[in-house]
Amino acid sequence: MQEIFKKRGSLFTTTHLRSILSIHRSSQKAVDYVLDPSDPNQANREMIQYHLVVYLTALQVLVKQRFNNCDAIEIQISPMDVINL
Repeated sequence: MQEIFKKRGSLFTTTHLRSILSIHRSSQKAVDYVLDPSDPNQANREMIQYHLVVYLTALQVLVKQRFNNCDAIEIQISPMDVINL
């Protein structure tokens, strides 16, 4: 599994992963920790947080796209809205 995570990091770091993870990680070292895991257990522990970051980023983009100039008090977004983005 560690090799899969390392390959994912090397393939997609320049396309989108580094920019997405940088939003929610405080330093480049913290981003590199996710993109190039040195321990298989570390990679497994990070997957939950990684997926949450991807969904959170998608949610933020969706809200900006749909409700940028909206004065609505309540914004309703379903999980399917985020997944279908």
